[in-house]
Amino acid sequence: SRNGIGLGRRFRRTISTCPRAKIFTGSPRANNMNGAELNTLRRSLWLSRADAATIFGVNERTLRYWESGDWAVPDDVRDLVRKLDATLNAMADAAWDHYGNLAHLAGRDWRQVEAVLLRYTSAADLAAVHPEFSGPLADCHAAGIDRTRQLLEAEGARVRIVGFRPDAYAAWIAEHGMADDSASRAAWAASVEDAPPRAKKTT
Repeated sequence: SRNGIGLGRRFRRTISTCPRAKIFTGSPRANNMNGAELNTLRRSLWLSRADAATIFGVNERTLRYWESGDWAVPDDVRDLVRKLDATLNAMADAAWDHYGNLAHLAGRDWRQVEAVLLRYTSAADLAAVHPEFSGPLADCHAAGIDRTRQLLEAEGARVRIVGFRPDAYAAWIAEHGMADDSASRAAWAASVEDAPPRAKKTT
């Protein structure tokens, strides 16, 4: 068990989506990517076909040919998609480590953990903090947040996603005499309480 919590990482959970597994006894498959794999990873990154085409520097028709299997997926596209996928997995793993360590130090298990994830709903706010997710990659960050949520909830943690509000955050750090950094943003997000739902108007 990791961190003494008695729970395994997500890689220990194998979910089969195929009726039968194929055992290879010959040479390993070449390190390429087929169209179905490209389409699957693109969607898991929350990239529209238009945004993905912009990132790859091609038009949407070319991307459709790759995803349909009519044209081979270029190596640089394969490498970029896998790098983005690994980046989002690293986001989720970092949160897993953070909250897992907190739970371990406090002598608690995952069911007693409330994780707060900060979601930048404005592309400009996101790019200011995470320039690697600027432009057409903005939705990738949201995909990373969702992967993190799924990973933590699978462990039993309660997860809240808080939308970043620049004005409220600026007032909060000024009130508390804090600098603008990742720790302050995390502390602000944890302090935010969900607003009660508005009463439905009756006619």
